[in-house]
Amino acid sequence: PENRPVVAGGSGLRVRRGAEWVETALRGPEGTAGGSVRGTKVAFDADGDAYCLATLRGQPTLVSWQRDGTPSTACPIPGSGHLDLETFSGHNLAAGPPALLRVTRTASDPKLIWRSLNDVHLLLPEKRDGGVVLGEPVLVTNRGIGISDHSGIPSALVSSGSKVHVAWGEATDPQESVPGVPTYVATFDRETRTLSPPVLVGHGPPANDVHNTPCITIDSKGYLHLLVGTHGRTFRYARSLQPND
Repeated sequence: PENRPVVAGGSGLRVRRGAEWVETALRGPEGTAGGSVRGTKVAFDADGDAYCLATLRGQPTLVSWQRDGTPSTACPIPGSGHLDLETFSGHNLAAGPPALLRVTRTASDPKLIWRSLNDVHLLLPEKRDGGVVLGEPVLVTNRGIGISDHSGIPSALVSSGSKVHVAWGEATDPQESVPGVPTYVATFDRETRTLSPPVLVGHGPPANDVHNTPCITIDSKGYLHLLVGTHGRTFRYARSLQPND
């Protein structure tokens, strides 16, 4: 929010202050140093606090820093699997900590290396009593194809107001003829604590290939924009008919 460059990597965050890069190391729940950053995404909230995913003492953790760079909290994330967090993509500066997705593999397919079944959970951290806490995970689907964010670092989440929009691809029966990985979107409302039914947006060819990870964002008027199937084939683009819906 203050237009300062921030880079995540190694053992913490590096913030540009004047002509120098200042590194702030990760801190565990008891204030002990150590650990490593998971990925390169950095998220911010409206207060200017920064967030990133890290591994501390072998435990996936959401780490936050206050806007002055002071280490604030380390919130352990239960469970296992791949984690993704919402980052700023133009018009989604969150009021509080970023929403998270946890993707946990439940089955693999030895005949199709890029096909697996995954539980996809939405996690919604909140600031409380000077720290960050995780609420109960929300199951989005148990047929997720996974997340392949090593290329392009796509955004699977985007928020506006009380609504969190989630985009994901699903695995299908290998014997079934489908035009590609089916891509869905659903909306969770923080106020009502409800998840909308999933909406099929399109297919990203070929089917059962985890590389077909969708990407979602929101514009200044609230319209949602989605890319489907951007893995070496012609991809599809969709825009919501109504803002924030």
